[in-house]
Amino acid sequence: MTGLGYERKSAVELERRLHGLLDGDGPVVVGPWLAEIGHELLHWVPFLRWIVERFEVDPTRMTVVSRGGVHAWYDGIASSYVDIFSSFGVDEYRRLNERRWAALGGMKQGRFTYWDRLVLERAAGWDGRAPVLHPAYMFRFLRRYGKGGLSLAHVLGHLRFRRLEPPPLPAALAVALPDEYVVAAFYFRASFEGDLQQRALVSRIVDALAEETTVVLLDADIRADEHEEAAVEPSERVLRPLAGAAPAENLGLQTAVAARARAWVGTYGGRSYIAPTYGVPCISFTDDRAELLPAWDDVLRRLAHETGTPYTLLETSDLDLLTGLAPVHAV
Repeated sequence: MTGLGYERKSAVELERRLHGLLDGDGPVVVGPWLAEIGHELLHWVPFLRWIVERFEVDPTRMTVVSRGGVHAWYDGIASSYVDIFSSFGVDEYRRLNERRWAALGGMKQGRFTYWDRLVLERAAGWDGRAPVLHPAYMFRFLRRYGKGGLSLAHVLGHLRFRRLEPPPLPAALAVALPDEYVVAAFYFRASFEGDLQQRALVSRIVDALAEETTVVLLDADIRADEHEEAAVEPSERVLRPLAGAAPAENLGLQTAVAARARAWVGTYGGRSYIAPTYGVPCISFTDDRAELLPAWDDVLRRLAHETGTPYTLLETSDLDLLTGLAPVHAV
C-alpha cells in the first residue's frame, strides 16, 4: 500500500472509531491523562480540539480527567474538569504511575489499563457506563507517525493549535509577582542530566538574568515524576512564589505565572511547551539534540509557528560558541 493509501486508511479507521464513541448527546469522559506533560500540551490537547471541531462535539458533554489544575489547557474542549490529585496523594499517584510504566514499558498510554480504570473510578466516579475518550486513540495514531508510517502533514491535519489566553491569577499570587519578569524552569532529565557542569550552568544563567530583571522560579517541591528540579536559591531578584502550592493546583499556577512572563528559560522538555502555548518566547537547553526525537520537534515547531512564538533550542555547547563570539559582537 502506498503512503497516501495508508494515510487514507488510517484516517478512515480513526474517524470510524471516534464517530462510534461520540455518537449521541450523552456525557463523555476524557482521559485520564497519566503520561508526560509534553505529549499532553503538544499532542493530546490539539488532538481533542480537532475532535471537537471535526465531530461538532458540544464541550458540555466532555469531562476531562488530568492532574495539577490544568483545566485552562482544555478551554473550548470540555466544560468540566476533574483533578486526579483531589483523590490521590502525590506519592500514591507516583507509585501507581511507576507500576503502570513498568507494565507497559514506558509512560505512554497505548491502551486502557487497570490503572486507568482505578483513576477514573476514584477520581471521576466513573461507573463504566459513559464512553471514555482515552489517550490510546491518540497514542496509537502517533505511533505510526513516529515510526515513519504517516507524514507530518497528515498528523498536523489531526491537530489544532491555538494560542491560549492566560488563566486567572489568584489574588495573593498577583500581589507577589512584579510587573515584569522572566521564568526560569530548570530540571534534570536524560537529555540534561544534572552533573556538576549542568548545575553550574543553571546558576550562571539565573545569576545573569537576575542582573537584568526579576527571575521567577516555578518549582513547588512536588515530585510527581522522575524529574529533579534544579536547586536555585531565592533572593530579592530570584522569586519562588509557588513554594508550598497544592498538587491539585501546581501546574495550573505554573501556567498562570508563565503565561504572563516576558520570556521562559529552562530545560528542554514538556513543561517548556507551556511557553509557546501562551505565546511566551522560550529558550530551552539540552546536552545533546541526538537524545530528542525529530518527529516531535517538527510538531513543536508548528505549535510555535501557529502561536507566533519564538522557541529556541540550544545545546549547552552552543553557549561556548556564543561566548567566543561575544568579543567580536562587542566590537
